[in-house]
Amino acid sequence: MAVAVATAAGTTARRNSLMPTPREHPPSFYCPISQQCMRDPVVLADGHSYERSYISRWLDEHSTSPVNGLELPQKDMFPNHALRNAVEEYFRQVFSEHRRAIRHLRKSHGEQCGSDASLQNTISALMDCALLVHADLSTEQVLRKIMDEARALVGAEVASVFLLDAGRGELYSTVNSTGGELRISQNAGIAGHVVTTGEALTVDDAYGDVRFSRAVDDRTGFRTRNIMCVPLKVKKGGVIGVAELINKVSPDGPCAFSSDDMNFLQVFAAQAAAAITNHSIADEQLGSCDCDSEQAYEGKRRCSSGLESLVACCKGQENDEAILQSSPHSRQQSLQEACRPRSGSHFDVEKVIEEIFGEPSLETLDVADCSAAVSCRQTSFESKAAGEHLIQSVSNWQFDVLALAEVTGNRPLSTLGVYMFYRLGLVEHFGLEWSKLVSFFINIERGYSDSCSYHNRAHAASVLHQMYMLLTHGGLASTCALACSGADGENPNEQLVTMACLVAAAVHDFEHRGVDNGFLVKTMDKRAVRYNDQQPNEQHHVAVAFAVLLRPECNFLSRLPPADFRKLRSLVLDLVAATDMAKHGSLVKTFVGMLDTAASSGATREQASGRAQNAEAHPSTVGFKPTSSEEASLFLRVAMKCADLGHLALSWDQHITWVEKLEAEFFAQGDMEKAQGLPVSFLMDRDKPGASSTQVGFFDFMVLPLFRSLGRATRLATPMLVAVEANYRRWCSVQPAKERRGTA
Repeated sequence: MAVAVATAAGTTARRNSLMPTPREHPPSFYCPISQQCMRDPVVLADGHSYERSYISRWLDEHSTSPVNGLELPQKDMFPNHALRNAVEEYFRQVFSEHRRAIRHLRKSHGEQCGSDASLQNTISALMDCALLVHADLSTEQVLRKIMDEARALVGAEVASVFLLDAGRGELYSTVNSTGGELRISQNAGIAGHVVTTGEALTVDDAYGDVRFSRAVDDRTGFRTRNIMCVPLKVKKGGVIGVAELINKVSPDGPCAFSSDDMNFLQVFAAQAAAAITNHSIADEQLGSCDCDSEQAYEGKRRCSSGLESLVACCKGQENDEAILQSSPHSRQQSLQEACRPRSGSHFDVEKVIEEIFGEPSLETLDVADCSAAVSCRQTSFESKAAGEHLIQSVSNWQFDVLALAEVTGNRPLSTLGVYMFYRLGLVEHFGLEWSKLVSFFINIERGYSDSCSYHNRAHAASVLHQMYMLLTHGGLASTCALACSGADGENPNEQLVTMACLVAAAVHDFEHRGVDNGFLVKTMDKRAVRYNDQQPNEQHHVAVAFAVLLRPECNFLSRLPPADFRKLRSLVLDLVAATDMAKHGSLVKTFVGMLDTAASSGATREQASGRAQNAEAHPSTVGFKPTSSEEASLFLRVAMKCADLGHLALSWDQHITWVEKLEAEFFAQGDMEKAQGLPVSFLMDRDKPGASSTQVGFFDFMVLPLFRSLGRATRLATPMLVAVEANYRRWCSVQPAKERRGTA
């Protein structure tokens, strides 16, 4: 007995030694106004640091210090980069300690660790830190942070939260793998069962359970194997929704959820429910049974849209004069509410359109830009239709950007770009300046010439959309977070990778003139001379795009720490350079070689578990997981290449339209080559078969190897590959007949 007691004591001691030491977070990290951890600290003349958004609102109404009440000699604010970097580094370290402890305890205790009090305390500490750091974010984004932690620590492919909309009898989700809003009946599916019964549920075989609905899988191409679902409960109101984890995976491949996993998810679900309550929007989002007025219903509908208020986060809201004029000692709590950024409030998507084309965006533009913007507003601008298109854009692999161009007065790139930045929470996460972000996208969009039938702003918007889908639905944002990590691979930055990829997609053909690199070199164009004949197009696109970005009125990244800016710039340069078709073959060869090496060494789950032949029955989210920034960057370059050729993965009708546009641009270059007495480039002579006559060969040698390598690396990109192969089969059936007509 004494030996047993000693052993237990020793085990407890070892376990406690692995736990991160409880700590009080440094007082200097907290804003004196909000009492919340600062993410964008600035220094005022009183010597104190404040969160920028809070002190900006204070200074709109006051000339005194919020801390001591003394008159300020000046209202100028200066970024406190040292404090910002210290906060970020500190919490990265805290998160890392908690995660290591959790993973170690799970590994050492196996099935018994779910009930371990010290382990659950560690999870709670981790989430408390996450809630502290993200206190100013919207509820949707805080829920996403919580569920991302749950997904990573439990080892699941997908995490989602469904909330109850009692007024409509539905469950809705904006925290899911699709990037869009999902709505189902509150009685439907596994989620509906858990909401109705209030009991947690694990389903080992989703397709074998009659309660499971395949509707979302059928639409997205994803396959659900197993599900773990727990209710979200609050003291007042009972069950308000559910948290789900889908498809448990391990280093050896797909596996089943355990009772230990269930205990973990219930801890995270409690944190999620607390987040909803603490953000004081449970009543707005979930509604109450006795709230039947049209005004209340409209408020709930707007809250459930999952979109963040663009106007509130950059302009602020009007303050309550009684609060602002009260004494410093009595107004502390009121200040926290009055000065809280309203970026968490929700709005109709049409508001995005209104803001992009409204007067605020004209304030930062030059004369030519203003003229173009005014001209655009004079065209027929169907804001409702544009809003519907934007909502579709975040969940539809085959989104039609040409249709978006029609309803936005030929502003598809700026509309889609700004919308995606807010949709992904990048504006809030990085503290981006709204007016500069809008100005940047409008100026970039103007750099795409309408004289180019293919390389125009609609093409840039299409590439931006495809990149968004690969980052979100394809899982590359998290998978390739190492692309913006430190030199030693530490501190991967998913948000920075996402922003870099979206910027690269938007600018990748900036100021394209509709001619290829070969033409520029042959004609000794100034671009070729400037860049020594080395990728003159790609080099020009990214160089002038950064020149636009660095304009004071367009530099929405001015608050980004220098180290992060360098990482972003480096990745953008790599991604834009990867779009050069001359580099296509070597890029695919290198990527396939990397996949082969990973497979042979057992890094790929399918190869390691011997399930290569059973991939369809047990698809995994990511078949390849980069282990270095170089591998992650290569993965993203391949994704950028696929996005650049994204029209190949659209519906047949859309694809044909883009092929015709490309062929017209090719023939235009051929005409210029003839006029200058130059040899006409391949496929560019309008007197010979063009691009539309050689698609089968193009698919065989260029397209299929590229997209199949992407599909091999991440099965979440399967919808893209399926569409490419469908178009290939269509070309195989129609091209021989077309060729016979040409020779008749």
